[in-house]
Amino acid sequence: MDNRSEIRDLMISRRARLSPQQAGLPAGGTRRVPGLRRSGVAQLAGVSLEHYTRLERGNLSGASDSVLDAVGRALRLDDAERAHLGKHPRRAILLGAVGTLAGTLLGACTGSPEDAPTAAAPATPSAAGNQSRSAPATSSSGSGKVLLAYFSRAGENYFNGGRKQLSVGNTEVVAGLIGRRIGCDVYRIEAADRYPDDYEETVARNVREQNANARPGIANPLASIERYDTILLGSPIWNVRAPMIMTTFVEQFSFNGRTIHPLTTYAMSGLGTTERDYAASCPGATIAEGLAVRGEEIAGAEPAVDAWLRRTGLLTR
Repeated sequence: MDNRSEIRDLMISRRARLSPQQAGLPAGGTRRVPGLRRSGVAQLAGVSLEHYTRLERGNLSGASDSVLDAVGRALRLDDAERAHLGKHPRRAILLGAVGTLAGTLLGACTGSPEDAPTAAAPATPSAAGNQSRSAPATSSSGSGKVLLAYFSRAGENYFNGGRKQLSVGNTEVVAGLIGRRIGCDVYRIEAADRYPDDYEETVARNVREQNANARPGIANPLASIERYDTILLGSPIWNVRAPMIMTTFVEQFSFNGRTIHPLTTYAMSGLGTTERDYAASCPGATIAEGLAVRGEEIAGAEPAVDAWLRRTGLLTR
């Protein structure tokens, strides 16, 4: 049975009920029909316009689970719609599509701090005793060859369609897991102008920074990366890409001859555009396999983290 027409009608109708304002996207010019443009949904899902258009026409063959999950979340499907899509072969991934579209912008910093593992003690420069705030906190077994530099935001965050107050951002939690396992140097990037605790205010600020191609200031600049051969760049994914402060960080240094592993926490866009962005901002670097951890699944992230560390050769024991 060919159900392409049902898929097409459902996706078009759900796109029509969503506005750019809900998504935190620019309104653009006047439209003759309501709702988001296809390009808006594609941007939020982290896929090309051509790819999303093919999906909306009902052709789901060959689409990865991560792409279908992202598109389903962007379209904010309810329980009845999820049940309807459950009739389609291999489409169970779309059954998890819940939450507001605006949540895609900051969904990376999600999760339950009550259930999540605690970040390693040296996760931030301030936790490293009397070390300079410009120096990374060093694990006792660190060889000095690997640096994990990350940005994380706590406060009010998107969580499965609602909001949740986090005392520790999810990227910081994952950074702690990695730091404890491989004994690398860990450096937390802190914004000179701290991001608000309020979710919507942070969404609005991020949109402004992306539109302006801004370079937010860093409160605790790192002096050098000369001693490191491998650098893990960790951040949430905000509106398909890493926060602009990550560009501020990487543009300070030469990464020529070094290996970069992107590390992200996300709601629907996986690694987002980090691989492409770091390749452009860090000429001469090798962009190696990244790790993307979904925020709502952070409490059970240890097996995925361990598998990635072994696969990349960062963890050998």
